[in-house]
Amino acid sequence: MDRLGIAPARIMLIASVAACAMLIIYSMQAVQSAFVLLHERANTLSHHGNPVVVAALALVIAFIISTEARLRRLSQRAVAARVDAMHRARLDSLTGLPNRRSFEAAMNDRGEKPSLVGVILLDIDDFRALRNAHGRHRADALLREFACRLAGAAPLGSTVARLHGDEFGIVTLLQAGMKLDRICEGLMRDMVLPYYPDGRACQMSLSIGAAVLPDDGATPDDAVNAAQLALEQAKRGGGRAWRRFDTSMANAATLTNALRVQLRPALASGQFVPYYQPIVRLATGEIDGFEVLARWQHPERGLLMPDEFISIADEQNECGQLSLALLRHVIQDAKHWPAHWHFAFNATPGQLRDLIDFVHDPDLLPGDMLDPQRIVLEITENALLTDMELARAVVKHMHRGGSRVVLDDFGTGYANFRHLRELDVDGIKIDKSFVQDMLADPRSEACVRAILALGQSLEVSVTAEGVETAETASRLLDMGCHYAQGYLYSRPVSAAAVASFTGQTRLSPQAA
Repeated sequence: MDRLGIAPARIMLIASVAACAMLIIYSMQAVQSAFVLLHERANTLSHHGNPVVVAALALVIAFIISTEARLRRLSQRAVAARVDAMHRARLDSLTGLPNRRSFEAAMNDRGEKPSLVGVILLDIDDFRALRNAHGRHRADALLREFACRLAGAAPLGSTVARLHGDEFGIVTLLQAGMKLDRICEGLMRDMVLPYYPDGRACQMSLSIGAAVLPDDGATPDDAVNAAQLALEQAKRGGGRAWRRFDTSMANAATLTNALRVQLRPALASGQFVPYYQPIVRLATGEIDGFEVLARWQHPERGLLMPDEFISIADEQNECGQLSLALLRHVIQDAKHWPAHWHFAFNATPGQLRDLIDFVHDPDLLPGDMLDPQRIVLEITENALLTDMELARAVVKHMHRGGSRVVLDDFGTGYANFRHLRELDVDGIKIDKSFVQDMLADPRSEACVRAILALGQSLEVSVTAEGVETAETASRLLDMGCHYAQGYLYSRPVSAAAVASFTGQTRLSPQAA
């Protein structure tokens, strides 16, 4: 029976309901037969003029009629209850939308029709961090409002479902003139407008993956898998985007699966190395330190970027070992470089505890250690907000050892003034999306000025990321920014290339 997709417990429930229904039917039939027999007997006795017997038979007949009516009501209630239970089993309890079971049924039903079917998967970006920042009850209210808006934004006749957590799905027949890209673009536009789950505005972003049956998959399952690959591609690029499936994504998935198998052996054989991007003092152009970025020197595919393997390391719980491998390299490289240079490490939530231990426990790194005062831990807002208790412990532990903590990509997550006060960070890095647009967009420049004013008020350093032109650097300096990082000065380079910086007192734009 399991192969038919029917659980044994459900079979027992159906059998029980059927048995009850049969019993009620047989009871009703018995009552009807008794009624007919008594009615005939009453007619016979009435002709013989026995009033006592006739009255008794009348009472019995009335009782039988009442019992039959009661049995009919019980039967109707049992059927209604069963129908209601079946209906509720196909709905999501939080949002009232159809659930995954209904979504799959809709896929199978529409997949049998000779027409194009659009499959759209939606995922709210960094929803876990948003829930931690705003609380579970407000996050649930946000999901309900999101679901209501999604149901209204989807094409008429679509099945809109909540699949799991913050992931939703849409199945729609693509009628003549309907284009999947227009639907997705409309959703990206309509679904990111501010939400007001409890009367207060809440902003969020989402990622979308889309596919078409049968163009992108011969079966409904294939089309859903294709949409899932497109969704993963959208999220891999930082989210806030939609992607339509193409065959290159399937090839990329094959390569990713290969990397999953190869990652642990690559860690053991030393294939992961640090690349360094300079952080300069805007006022003087002097190198203050470097951001340490992971690279995988793959023997077949060449140099791989972090977005190709960090998520794999995270899911395999190997981020700690990756941090250790990078730190070992940095310790050896730093021996030949100026002692005042510091090294900033990015940390995912899975790396936080391990990186703290590596920095401050000499037993884990035999031989020479890097002075903890030269270590800076860069953590994104959302990584911190995933676990605020851990965030506090991270900052305290790093400060106790003499290291610093900087809030990375500031302005793109869900941090607020309370978090800045409680975390007591040493610096803020302005996200490059604000810096790169500030010359052309007055609102972006206003955001940069606001962050600089905040840093000044908190007495913490501020670093601008993504500085690519001398004009941008000059404007930042005039605004009071302390440090800069970007292609204007240098792309991330290997340890061998850093050697060319060691004799320079200033890092000019020509070094890029």
